[in-house]
Amino acid sequence: MEAMGKQQREEVLLRAASDGNLRLLKKMARWMGSGGQGEAAVLAAVEDGEGGRPLHLAAGAGRVEVCRYLVEDLRLDVNQLNCQGHTPLYLSAYFGRAAAATYLLDHGADPLASKLRSPLYGAAMQGHCEMLEMLLSRGLDVDLNSVQGTALHAAACYKQHGMMKILLEHHADPNKVCYLNNTPLSLAMRQRDMSTELLECAKLLIKAGADVNFIDLDGDSYVTVAAKFGYPGIMKCLLDAGANPDIPDEVRFIHFLHFLLSLIIIYFSCVHC
Repeated sequence: MEAMGKQQREEVLLRAASDGNLRLLKKMARWMGSGGQGEAAVLAAVEDGEGGRPLHLAAGAGRVEVCRYLVEDLRLDVNQLNCQGHTPLYLSAYFGRAAAATYLLDHGADPLASKLRSPLYGAAMQGHCEMLEMLLSRGLDVDLNSVQGTALHAAACYKQHGMMKILLEHHADPNKVCYLNNTPLSLAMRQRDMSTELLECAKLLIKAGADVNFIDLDGDSYVTVAAKFGYPGIMKCLLDAGANPDIPDEVRFIHFLHFLLSLIIIYFSCVHC
C-alpha cells in the first residue's frame, strides 16, 4: 500500500465499498486516516469522479453490511448528497436494492432529502416493482414531488406500464403538473414514440381520470399534441373519453405567436452572424 499514490488508494477504497469488501474498506480507511484524520473523516470525504462517496456506492450496489458499518459504526450522514444531488436512498431505489433501501429507511434516511428526484421516481423510472411496492408500504406519499416530477411522471415518461398500474392503484394523481407545464400524459406524448407501450400508458391515465381537455402553457391540448405528433390511437381514446375535438382560435393564435417569435430570433441571429 505504501507504493500507491493518493488517487490509487482512493480508487481501491471506493471499489471495496462498491464490491462489499468490508475488510479491505476498513483496512484502507484505517491506513489512510492514520495521520490523525480518522476513518470516519476519510470515508466521509473521499469520492469518485461523479461525487459518489462510499455510502452512495454501497447503497447503489446493495451492500448492506458496508452501509451498516458506515452508518452505525462511523455515524456518517445517511442523507448525504453526491454532486448530482442524489442520496444513498435514491441510489438504492434507482438500482433496485430493496434490502439496502429498507436498511437506510430504518436508520433515518429521509425520502425528501433530495430535491431533484425522489426514491419513488428512481424506482418507477427503472421499472423496479418490488422496490416501488416496498417504498409505498413504508408510507411514502405516492404523489411525492421533486424537481423532475412525481413517480407517475417518471413512469409515463419512460413508458413503464407496470409501474403506472401500481401507482394508479395507490391513487396517484394523473393530473399532477410538473415543470409548471407537464402532466404524466403530456410528458408521455411528447416523447414522440409510436410504440404500443405509449398507447397503453395513455389508456391507463385516461381511465384513471386524466383531464382529457387539459391545456398546457403552450396552449396545446392533448388533442392538439396527438394531431401534431400523429397518434391516432391516443386521439381515439381522448375523443371516446369526451375530449373537445376543436382547436380553439386562441390556441391557434398562440402557435402563430410562437412561429413569429422563432422567425424574429432566426432573423436577428443571421444579422449578428
